[in-house]
Amino acid sequence: MTTFYLTCVASLLLSFVLFKMWPLWLQEFTWAAIVTIFLGYWITIILRIVLRIVIWHFGVDLELFPNYFHSFVNPKIMLWPIVKGKVRDDFYSPIMLTFRVLSLITICHFSY
Repeated sequence: MTTFYLTCVASLLLSFVLFKMWPLWLQEFTWAAIVTIFLGYWITIILRIVLRIVIWHFGVDLELFPNYFHSFVNPKIMLWPIVKGKVRDDFYSPIMLTFRVLSLITICHFSY
């Protein structure tokens, strides 16, 4: 089995070294696929951060794709469950409520 994996890795490496010999349509497809996957990955990360910050102001911990960084091998594990949320322990705390409201007002004021 190790020999098979070594052969696959060597073939893949050799094919990328000979990238200039590929047909043009295959080069463009490979480039578009890599760029799409890379941008999708980073857009998802940014969306997770923004969503978490916005929902935090309402006293809820909400995560989009909570297993996103736990498994890069199996997409089913990585993308399931889609959303996980729970009410924060400090939801009814007057100090945190004041802080969340002031933070929300500050963000709205400076984003206007």
